[in-house]
Amino acid sequence: MENNEKVWAVHPDTVEPITAENEHIKGHVIVRVLSRNPTVLENTFPPNTWLGKHEHGSDTLYIVKEGEFHIEGERVYYPGDVRFVAKGHAYGPEWGLTGGFYLNLNQTLIQHNTPPQIMGRVMSVHSLMMVGIAPMGALVVGYAARHLHSLPETISITGALMLVLLLVTLATQRDFRSMS
Repeated sequence: MENNEKVWAVHPDTVEPITAENEHIKGHVIVRVLSRNPTVLENTFPPNTWLGKHEHGSDTLYIVKEGEFHIEGERVYYPGDVRFVAKGHAYGPEWGLTGGFYLNLNQTLIQHNTPPQIMGRVMSVHSLMMVGIAPMGALVVGYAARHLHSLPETISITGALMLVLLLVTLATQRDFRSMS
């Protein structure tokens, strides 16, 4: 491995593989640690490997050589995929502390305020919005972040737009607020 502060280079075959086993990994992963700062890992995953919620102590780049792995609450990664994780970013189930409260309250309000004869249709639209449309939003935000060259700025803009949409809805849809 050639290393200095600005450039490093390595051929994966020159690095001895190790087997990674810990409480966050469901399965045995063969890893070649190509660099420690930033951490660069070439991974061989057995089929259906799951990574639970955890965080990294340094910027980490995963390179998937073989197999597949699932990140809870994220997606499945396949050979050829490259994934970057920033130092300190915890990932896995991304709902956070209040996600369960939101989901339960949301479902309760919808079911309480929906007539039984149209419950199936309303819940199917709700499910489509929660699960089916979310990837579309991710595409839009990803596109915007790439063109703005700043994910935090993109998230701030989309958050501000959501707040404006909420305020306009509350101001113009009085019957929407009553929920009686």
